[in-house]
Amino acid sequence: MHGNYIVNAWEVTWKNSTTVDVEASLQNKTTDNTVGGPLEFILFPSTDAATAYVNSHRAGYSLYSTNANSNAASAYFYATGHSATAYKYYTKHTGDSLLNSTMYELVQTNNIVLSSTLKYL
Repeated sequence: MHGNYIVNAWEVTWKNSTTVDVEASLQNKTTDNTVGGPLEFILFPSTDAATAYVNSHRAGYSLYSTNANSNAASAYFYATGHSATAYKYYTKHTGDSLLNSTMYELVQTNNIVLSSTLKYL
């Protein structure tokens, strides 16, 4: 996701000490459309382990960005105090129109991976 969204609501569920699920509703500030769905954050012991996970799960996705100055990478900086050295954002869409589609994201920021499935509400 990009910084063009406002979080309307969220619910956090910890699966274990390294994985958290977030059910979220987000509103696009430009289009006023709302998307929602599950987001899963996984903390890996190393950037290499996160990269291996992403590489094994990115089939069918397209590389969208490697911009380490993105909003996700900025959030990583604010949370950890240092800049991301590995950032990859993969995405794919299914559906016959924008409002009848599902957006899948797989985002690596160093040793943290975000996986999400968002639908227009």
